[in-house]
Amino acid sequence: MIAKPAILISTGHTWKDIRWNKVTVPGLEAMRQFSGTPPSKTNPKVKGTSLPYRFLFDGNDTHLKWIAAALVAKDTNKPIYRIDLSALVSAYIGETEKNISQIFAKAESRDFVLFFDEADALFGTRSTPVSKEKEEHGILQALESFPGTIIFSAKQKSNLDHAFLRRMQISVTFPAAK
Repeated sequence: MIAKPAILISTGHTWKDIRWNKVTVPGLEAMRQFSGTPPSKTNPKVKGTSLPYRFLFDGNDTHLKWIAAALVAKDTNKPIYRIDLSALVSAYIGETEKNISQIFAKAESRDFVLFFDEADALFGTRSTPVSKEKEEHGILQALESFPGTIIFSAKQKSNLDHAFLRRMQISVTFPAAK
């Protein structure tokens, strides 16, 4: 169990229950190929990648992003915790990095999938003072060293920092429902 702002999420749905948008399907299929066979400590390379898995869900259909994240965890028989990044961001230098490091530390010894919602709150492109850039660099290093699966959700991929995007193995777009 991780303390707030983490919430355990699940779904009773299966992949076939949902009518996925044709734009979303290729990314979901690629992501399932990555995460479908859990890597082991003795054989970290699986299907062309190695631990850790990093995925990005972008777009406006928040509900389907949550369901897809829960289904990824369900496929791998792991609990998934939704983390609201906007609740971890602090105006005080060093506090955001400390908050996120605490989440990673609590989850590292357990086999969780982490679903960070509103990645735009932390990894959005914007001009920042040097001290904030150093903090963001520390957060990126913490995310790289976390050994498990992380799924990030954002409204617009184009508004995210390039250093953050380079760390994602697969990006899946969820257009707004019509």
